[in-house]
Amino acid sequence: MIKFLNRFIKRTNNLNYISKKIIDLSKNTPVKKIFTSINNFSSNSEIRYVGGCIRKIIKGELVDDIDLATNLNPQQVCDALKSNNINFYETGIEHGTITAVIEDYNFEITSLREDVETDGRHAQVKFSTDWKKDALRRDFTINAIYSDIDGNLFDPCNGKNDLENNIIKFIGDPEQRIKEDYLRILRYLRFYLSYSNYKHELETSKILKKNIVGISYLSKERLLGELKKFLKLNILTKLSKDKFSIELFRIIFPQIKNLKIFSNPNKFIKDKVENSDFIFLLSAMIIDGTDNADYFLYKFNISKKDQKKNKNNR
Repeated sequence: MIKFLNRFIKRTNNLNYISKKIIDLSKNTPVKKIFTSINNFSSNSEIRYVGGCIRKIIKGELVDDIDLATNLNPQQVCDALKSNNINFYETGIEHGTITAVIEDYNFEITSLREDVETDGRHAQVKFSTDWKKDALRRDFTINAIYSDIDGNLFDPCNGKNDLENNIIKFIGDPEQRIKEDYLRILRYLRFYLSYSNYKHELETSKILKKNIVGISYLSKERLLGELKKFLKLNILTKLSKDKFSIELFRIIFPQIKNLKIFSNPNKFIKDKVENSDFIFLLSAMIIDGTDNADYFLYKFNISKKDQKKNKNNR
């Protein structure tokens, strides 16, 4: 009984902490204007925080972007924003995404969706009003946690529990999720390295390796965008020591060879990772005295400006 009460108190305190942080986010950014605009659009309209911002709050991390989900379709979102004089642009309206701009903040608003057809790179979607169906089409349980502006969670896939227990779990069938979008292989590695304290599950490892060829179907822009998210000290350090992660990572990015420098970083390396830009860190990982760096820059269409910065780092 005492153990149960202790767990209950701990869980309650944790929920209170999460709710407070979500409420603080609502107070400290102009996002409230978007909530008001969407929630007042009709008697049934609703908008919630989703994904990374909730995940980061639960893990006590800095929230550096805010994603939102709504049961309005994209045109209704545009109408709601227009009527409240909120600037926006149609970043991916065919997939249901509108980016609202208030002051210096960008807020990505995505309509609830269901996948109609996927090919490993793109998805044909239909818009929905069903929050649970939207959750079930997402990649990992830790990214399917929603919250209203007052910090009340909607967590149909039990992602909060997985996140607090450092478990990275695909939603539904892992192979199906991967075949819907092969970028999820790389995303799995990033979330595993960021949060997991466990060995890779054998069945998941087999599925990841079996489908690694699908990475070749993805655009260089998407791969490079995901690579930039790996350049944090905790991720690079764990990557340098995890045999399975390195194996997959080097299949995807064979030119990235110098990972050992992050295995036991000294103060100099820590400061460089903390304070350097993407090109500097990339240079440290690909320059090896051969044409390796030049090939990577060509393969991923790195800009001339960044290529010059890379050469200056040699």
